[in-house]
Amino acid sequence: MYIESFQETQLRKLPCLTFSVALEKSSINADDFKKLLEVSPNLYHLSVNYEFLKPFFDNESICYLLEHRITHLLIGISSTTSLESVIDSISRLSTIFPFLKHLYFHTELDTQSIEPLILTILNHLYKWNNLVSFGLANITINGEILTKGIRE
Repeated sequence: MYIESFQETQLRKLPCLTFSVALEKSSINADDFKKLLEVSPNLYHLSVNYEFLKPFFDNESICYLLEHRITHLLIGISSTTSLESVIDSISRLSTIFPFLKHLYFHTELDTQSIEPLILTILNHLYKWNNLVSFGLANITINGEILTKGIRE
């Protein structure tokens, strides 16, 4: 008699999984995250904390799966996240997720100026040719800084 392990049984195939949420920084390792992506062929919507996603930026196999599956992406930026790190990653995000249709950022940053992030995203929007919606939630914008940056 053949008995499968618990993990193999739980992650056989998840064809109905289309939406995954990881809004807290998780300790999931690359192998487990890759396995989840492999067994969920219809996953297209990902809502994740930036700190959850960042460790996978250099993993080619995970990036390949994300590139070919994810069309809806929400990235949460927690109050402990370095805004500079997020800004520096925007170009990488546009490479990993070239087929996005919906891109959203939600921030908990109260003390940091969010305008540099907005301007960086706006400068990279042309890389997302399929994008039909874009949003930033929970932000306060200094209109003068944003207008000046857009004009530049």
